Amino acid sequence: MKKTLARITILASMLALCGCATLPRNIHPASVPKSPYVTMSCSDLADEFKAEEERLDRYSKKQKTDRLVDVALNVFVFPGVGAFTPDHEDEVAEAKGKIRAIDREILSRCGNQSTASKTK
Repeated sequence: MKKTLARITILASMLALCGCATLPRNIHPASVPKSPYVTMSCSDLADEFKAEEERLDRYSKKQKTDRLVDVALNVFVFPGVGAFTPDHEDEVAEAKGKIRAIDREILSRCGNQSTASKTK
């Protein structure tokens, strides 16, 4: 009986985490072309970098909330139902990709003014 209960507990735990939104730190940057940034001045690039960092922060917080909701749904409603809820993974990936592209452009044209991108 104890083995059966242990197996059910393990299976329920695995199912509860299946279909959950990905943590922001585990989301890879999207591939973003550098073409929108090649004509920007260094100060405009710095401003754009800051704006994308703020966007990344905003969507990372939303993604973390999405994950908590998914876990709650999987635990309290039905295992796996969290897979059908929307999340902000695409927005996080895009912001990370833009930050990477902007940072590379800053490094290549603006000397040592790299903003040392943060990827959550």
